[in-house]
Amino acid sequence: MQKHQAFLSYGRGFAITTIVCFHFLQPMALPSFMANAINLGGAGVHFFFFASGYGLMNSKYTSGINFFKARFNRVIKPYYLIITGIFLLNIPLNLYDDGWESYLSHIFLFKMFTSQISSFGGHFWYISPLVQFYLAFPILRYLVNRVKPQTALIIATLISLVYSAWVVYIGQTETRQFNSFFLQFLWEFVLGMAICKTDQLERIISKPIALYAVITTASLAITGLLVIYFGSVGKMYNDFFSFIAYLGICIICYRIRLVSNALYYLDSISFPLYLTHVFVISLYSAKLAINNEIHYFDLPILMLLALLVAIAVNYLTGGKTLKSVRLSENRQSI
Repeated sequence: MQKHQAFLSYGRGFAITTIVCFHFLQPMALPSFMANAINLGGAGVHFFFFASGYGLMNSKYTSGINFFKARFNRVIKPYYLIITGIFLLNIPLNLYDDGWESYLSHIFLFKMFTSQISSFGGHFWYISPLVQFYLAFPILRYLVNRVKPQTALIIATLISLVYSAWVVYIGQTETRQFNSFFLQFLWEFVLGMAICKTDQLERIISKPIALYAVITTASLAITGLLVIYFGSVGKMYNDFFSFIAYLGICIICYRIRLVSNALYYLDSISFPLYLTHVFVISLYSAKLAINNEIHYFDLPILMLLALLVAIAVNYLTGGKTLKSVRLSENRQSI
């Protein structure tokens, strides 16, 4: 039986909110402090990897064939429909320079090994490591079940560190297909699996709020220092600290019940919202925005359009967006 974890549902809603806000604010002329601060919003993708590891470990697993079939129906099929729609709309709208080759790289999934990984808006890079995690999950599940979860996490962390060092060594820290390969995030995914296996999530998120505040502040400081002093090399190693900082902020917001109902609802449309929101930004800035620039007064309109598109897409792809999200529901990560 699946165990419902309200925190993960809240966290996914929180993560998609910060990711969308990050992409909405990114094109704007912001003060330097804000321009740096919004980068933390992009760290929401790390929470998605963590939640996916937890959710998949918590789900019923009968065989590799059934697992891959379920992932295809739940994730890949909606992704194919959305990327096909964006590709077809791009023909008359001409929002992106990407064409047939880029589209086919999504359909046949070879974009994860080429520069096409950032086609049609850039954010689709997330699908590549996600698919890679799906392919590796049977092995990872065997590892977590075979050895102590703590040992599996140590192994995964060492693999991530060695991989990061290799990317730095070959000078590919700015190349997306290298810096976003699933081994870079392996420790986050296995962390979710290990916490699920040991049933420690409730204990972890129940510490004094002051403790999370201290850990978050320290992690944010280290994240900033790594980037300032080591540039792209520092970025390869700051995932740990940015994820810990992001997780701390998420736990604090969850504990004080910040916009809980809204975030639980956003969890139900988080996947289509992630896949479509950049297209909404591109369309709005190219066809509707004054001087093709995003301003503060555009943000409410953008947010509304992104939500409406995500709700419509979720409904058309067989989701249950129009059904209310309750804390008692058993939910599974993508």
